[in-house]
Amino acid sequence: MNIKEQINSHILTFLRNVKAGGVFRVDQFRASHDYNRSEISRIFATLADEGTIVKLTKGIYLKPSAEQKRRIDNLRPEELIGDFLFDKDGANIGYITGNAYLASLGLLDKAGDVVTVATPHRHSMTVRRGVTFTFMVQRLPINIYTFELLQMLDALRNINRTKEMVEPAALYERIKDNVRAMSPSRIDRMVDLAMRYNHMTKALAGSMIESIHGTAYAGRLLMSLNCTTSSEVHIPPEKLPNAQVWRLVCR
Repeated sequence: MNIKEQINSHILTFLRNVKAGGVFRVDQFRASHDYNRSEISRIFATLADEGTIVKLTKGIYLKPSAEQKRRIDNLRPEELIGDFLFDKDGANIGYITGNAYLASLGLLDKAGDVVTVATPHRHSMTVRRGVTFTFMVQRLPINIYTFELLQMLDALRNINRTKEMVEPAALYERIKDNVRAMSPSRIDRMVDLAMRYNHMTKALAGSMIESIHGTAYAGRLLMSLNCTTSSEVHIPPEKLPNAQVWRLVCR
């Protein structure tokens, strides 16, 4: 048995003596075991990621009761990965994207076992309570004013790739509903962000903005499109009557 296995075995023995629902400190284990501090912390962190214990704050954990574990197991993905979505002051620093976002829109029954998180910096894949979290880098500013707009733009960018799970037309219409409810200032912010995305994303965002709010709001996006480029989208022509204007080819 190597040293890591020894520490793990002793920690599990220690945890058996903590009653369900009890709170304990890592220092209580270290007081009777002379192991490397960082190795002990890593094993406790791994047990927390697996759901055996719950991290409350640095060095303090909860051994959940059966009822607490049921509640924890039903946490939404964003509740499991909150430390990557919010800073210590509660400000937005990341957001859920991909299939988990589609599930939040009601277009998928559940997020699935792999959830993508957008953050300003690179992070290694992490597993929490059976859910695998992967990370993509988002260079545009993430804050309370932008993260929902970035979620929508990400979904439009990947609209053709999700067609086996969600009909692109259904996704287009769902995001269009969100755009319909936006204020003029929020539309302007969406346009600012969309200008940094690829041709298809700009064209799809512009097509719905134009159809709802008029050319004045969508003009910058239209002018930014390369006149020799067109993008294929898997949306019926009747759902995109202005497709030609926006250099979109319906299939």
